Amino acid sequence: MMIKKYFISLFFFFFSGLLFSQKTQFYLDKDASYKMGLELFDKKQYTAAQKTFTDYMNSVKGNTLLKTDAEYYAAACGIELFHKDGEWRMKEFIERHPESNKVKWGYFYLGKSNFRKKKYEDAIKFLEKVDIYELTKDNLAELYFKRGYSYFITNNNEKAKLDLFEIKDVDNKYAHPANYYYSHISYQEKNYETALQGFNRLLNDETFSAVVPYYITQIYFIQGKYSEVVKNAPALLNDSSKIQKESEINRMIGESYFNLKDFANALTYFKKSETTGGGFNEKGNYEIGYCYYQIKDYKNAALKFEKVTYGDDSLVQNAWYHLADCHVQLGNKIKARSAFSAASNMNYDPKITEDALFSYAKLCYELSFAPYNDAVIAFQKYIKQYPDSPRKADAYNYLVNVYSTTKNYSQAIASIEKIQPLDPILKITYQKLIYFKAVEYFNNIDLDSASKYFNKSISVNFDKTYNALSQYWLGEISYIKKDYATAIQTWKNFQLNEGSFSLKEYDLSNYNIGYAYFQQKNKKDYENANIAFRKFLLTKNQYDAKKIADANVRTADSYFMNNVYPQAADYYETAIALNQMDVDYCIYQKALCSGLLKNNNEKINDLKLLASKYPKSNYIAASVFETAETYSKDLNDPDNAIVYYQKVLDDYPQSSYVNSALAGIGLMYFNKKEDDKAFGYFDQIVKKDPKSTESKEVLETIKKIFDAKGDVDGKEKYFASIGNPLSTTELESSLYDAAKEAYYNQKNCDVAMPKFESYISKYPEGKYIAEAHFCFAECAYSKDLFEKAIPSYKYIVSRARGINTETSLLKLSYMLYKDKKYEEVLPYYQKLDEYAEAPANKLTGRIGAMRSAFYLKNYEVALDFAGKVLNTEKITPQQINEAKYDKAKSLYELNRFDDALIEFKAIHKTAKNVTGAEALYLIAKIQLAKQDYTAVEKTIGSLISYEYSNDDWNNKGLLLLADSYIAKGEDADAELMLQTVIDGKPRQEYIDEATKKLEELKAKRAARTIQETTPSNDMKVEFKESKGDKDLFDQLYEAKLDSLKNNK
Repeated sequence: MMIKKYFISLFFFFFSGLLFSQKTQFYLDKDASYKMGLELFDKKQYTAAQKTFTDYMNSVKGNTLLKTDAEYYAAACGIELFHKDGEWRMKEFIERHPESNKVKWGYFYLGKSNFRKKKYEDAIKFLEKVDIYELTKDNLAELYFKRGYSYFITNNNEKAKLDLFEIKDVDNKYAHPANYYYSHISYQEKNYETALQGFNRLLNDETFSAVVPYYITQIYFIQGKYSEVVKNAPALLNDSSKIQKESEINRMIGESYFNLKDFANALTYFKKSETTGGGFNEKGNYEIGYCYYQIKDYKNAALKFEKVTYGDDSLVQNAWYHLADCHVQLGNKIKARSAFSAASNMNYDPKITEDALFSYAKLCYELSFAPYNDAVIAFQKYIKQYPDSPRKADAYNYLVNVYSTTKNYSQAIASIEKIQPLDPILKITYQKLIYFKAVEYFNNIDLDSASKYFNKSISVNFDKTYNALSQYWLGEISYIKKDYATAIQTWKNFQLNEGSFSLKEYDLSNYNIGYAYFQQKNKKDYENANIAFRKFLLTKNQYDAKKIADANVRTADSYFMNNVYPQAADYYETAIALNQMDVDYCIYQKALCSGLLKNNNEKINDLKLLASKYPKSNYIAASVFETAETYSKDLNDPDNAIVYYQKVLDDYPQSSYVNSALAGIGLMYFNKKEDDKAFGYFDQIVKKDPKSTESKEVLETIKKIFDAKGDVDGKEKYFASIGNPLSTTELESSLYDAAKEAYYNQKNCDVAMPKFESYISKYPEGKYIAEAHFCFAECAYSKDLFEKAIPSYKYIVSRARGINTETSLLKLSYMLYKDKKYEEVLPYYQKLDEYAEAPANKLTGRIGAMRSAFYLKNYEVALDFAGKVLNTEKITPQQINEAKYDKAKSLYELNRFDDALIEFKAIHKTAKNVTGAEALYLIAKIQLAKQDYTAVEKTIGSLISYEYSNDDWNNKGLLLLADSYIAKGEDADAELMLQTVIDGKPRQEYIDEATKKLEELKAKRAARTIQETTPSNDMKVEFKESKGDKDLFDQLYEAKLDSLKNNK
């Protein structure tokens, strides 16, 4: 080899020169210090050597050969000692002594110096000027390595290879580093076998054993020799504490097992790669996810697949597809649906695209996913794109079932109307959808739209059952609108319909007809109501016990209103025995029947039974008063009459019977000639309101008391003190009488109103002012002149409680509420609840107070009255649902989330309108606040499939579900959910919210991607020096990671 020839020639040259110098120094004793400097230089004692050479140069006059050599050695010592002027002195030497045989050695030292400073281009410049034939073996090896390495660093691999080749296989201190870099260059040039041979030689080298396992593994991996990787690479990691790129090696072993379809072992090494600090790119995450998938660890598989769902390529499509199946296996159909949707929208693998589309459509169907269009469009798309698919028939069957079971009736109807002609199955489905759309409108209190669709269902006229049911609900709509005559006729038409007789609604229609007649309140109507209720009671079908009891009550009421008291009493008795509802009312009414039938003792017993059995009944004050009246007027027992009148005063001081009870006691004492006592009771009535109707009645008796005593002065003083309410001018009386005649006798409000208005204006403190205000308000109210009625009703309710207070509160509250004057109306509704004795009016007060407080966001009051409504007997299902909703929402707004959660769950079970959907949404919001993300997903799933939900609540639910995914760190699912909202083209507010959240997630992902893809620290090779070779390497040499080709 060339290097060996160089070494031989160099040996003789150097040895001869050494003999010459030694001989010169031996004979010239004056050059002894020069000799000493050489000895010190050879022993690498450069500090002493440099001083010796400097002293020598200073002692010799003129220019001599040894003095020139001494200058060279002094400069060389400076370089070896890292002196700042070392390199300068050597350059000065070369410039002054270009003829010296030490110049070539000077270039060698300058090359070393620049190499040490990592000035590789300068190092190359100087080392290329060195005469290799003048170098020793060791110096030559050093030159080849340092110049070769400098070529490598400056990307001149061809020259680097030539220099490194010279020494890589020769016994010298640079052989292993040269071997490493020569192999590395071969690796870069994809000469893998050459690189592999070189790297294998270094496995036991102290310096390179930490680095070469990575390259050896990667070469096998690049060559696709996966069996070699799994065979050899694990053993290379035995001393993992010293191995660099351990994570990457584990990853390549894992990928090799993956390619060999040994997924369990692949997963083992993938996990090792993660635990040793490695991260995975999209392909790596997919592979580890697929390993989990193959061993049926779907939860961890899903976590990995989610990291691969960004972008648009075949790997992403595969990730979405397998992620979808993971969610199916985990029972999360909403996530699965979204993932199948994403996979079906990519076309890299046709088989995956087809299966994902079918699976997506099927899940839309199973979830009853809204918008409804998703399932229909997906199945239609599948049938169109895959006409020869063996699953085409299944797709069509699903499509028909979608039409049959969807809750998004509007879109289903519109979709079917585009299909012509309709086959019989679709015709039935079409009518059914129209009918259920009408029911949906009805449940949401949109009666006009409901009526339109019920009529449309009848016009389709394909299914007799839906024809009949549509007729039935049209009757309900007319009844709610108080068009009782139309309701009756519609229900009678329903009964004649061919499809009605087998329906449960057939019997219910008699019950409804009974109520419609009953509400018309005429003698003949009560007879017809009676007949209809009794028809209903003849049914053999099982109905709610309360409905049966109610029918008995209304049958009794119909008899009662037509003065047929024996039968009325019998039906009241039956209702009492059923003990389901209005039992206190029935006892009271039965007592009245007994009284009207002159069975006064039985009447008294029933009234006392009511008082003892139902002490908190709405009828208790009336029953006590009626007891007193019976003793007074029917049994002529004034003492017991006084006892019960007094009981009204003592126990029910806020009832409307107080003035009547005072008058009753006064009358008892007056009849007993105890005028002073009588006056005391009469005076209490007058003192409350001298101008009230009750006062005017007792004032006539008070006048008689004074007259009987002959106390003219006392009478005048008394009447003067109360404003002479009985004193009227002839003009005042005639004006009031004219108004009264028009109102009561002629029933002509057009005539009566201006007369009452004139009276109120002229006599604001007149004798009849209260009656005038009330009658005027009643006329104005009947003509919808609410602005005129309101002031007069307010006048009535501002006075002491009287016989018209309850009616005035009821109508005043209605008018103010209708104008949405919630703050003004709230105290009136509260007062109505306090004063009302009619259960219906009390309920109106409670519902009105609840609603008004709720609209005012006065949730404490709303909550209180919602509770009162729910504790009221005989309220409709709609009123129950509304009260439960207001109660739940008030609890929610008051941050009483646990209580609200209980109420919302109850609402969802019973509501049959969008309130149930809102309840589910708010349940999910509470669960999200509690960080119960699993419950959130389950609840939103229920919302999506909820029969009465709509696009608004579904989109709100999807946005909330996206928030839940984000909170869990499942950003990929969140992004897909937000994109689902946007693609559904809902109202702009939902698109804006979804877009904003989606952009935030994408920005977050982009930042994370930059962080994850930032290159890891470079691989470092630390060269170890022996004690005797301190100058072998002066620093660390780095093999830059980014210089490695095909690095994964």
